[in-house]
Amino acid sequence: MKQSLIMLSLLCGLFTIKAAAQGDQLIERGEYSLAFMDNSSMISEELGQKLISTFFEVYPKMVKAYNAKASKTGYSFN
Repeated sequence: MKQSLIMLSLLCGLFTIKAAAQGDQLIERGEYSLAFMDNSSMISEELGQKLISTFFEVYPKMVKAYNAKASKTGYSFN
């Protein structure tokens, strides 16, 4: 789980760099949502999609393990 926490931290850092051609999106999967705001062209659309997928794979597990009262919405700004 410690490795997952480190991975989530790294992904949050990458979210600030952002994926190209994504635009501003509110992505909802189940009870979680991600506000994905892209204003750069620094990384590819494919990597942006991987970051989004990883958020929805890792964040719910982290909420369950560490803070059940955490926000159901994540934010990614560039």
